[in-house]
Amino acid sequence: MIRRLMLLSVLIGTVLVPSDDSAQTARGNSQTAAGSRISSVRIIDNERVSVSRLTFPAGAREQMHITPQDLVVVQASAGGVEVSLGSDTKTGRVEPGQAWYVSKVTQHAYSNVGTEPFDLLVVFLK
Repeated sequence: MIRRLMLLSVLIGTVLVPSDDSAQTARGNSQTAAGSRISSVRIIDNERVSVSRLTFPAGAREQMHITPQDLVVVQASAGGVEVSLGSDTKTGRVEPGQAWYVSKVTQHAYSNVGTEPFDLLVVFLK
């Protein structure tokens, strides 16, 4: 587990690539009031994990949802974030490196409550 987290920390510093604004997220109807969508770029996809970088423009909100796999979400760039995990919601500025484990049975959603975009790395555990 420690080795995986170390690999993840290396990924945070090295794999952030320019966002493809036309990419659509696999998270349903996630968008800002202006209509721009949360972008998703797949970084790694192998037999053990799938890693994507999600870019949340200011005002972007996800709907509560459940994923088919457990996942680890890592804040890749600082921003004003609202995190809802089950019935617990926290709002505030989150710095790079903050990580959340989300089980496949936990409803969750992330939102940008700040004025600047931020990135999350999402590691789907297969």
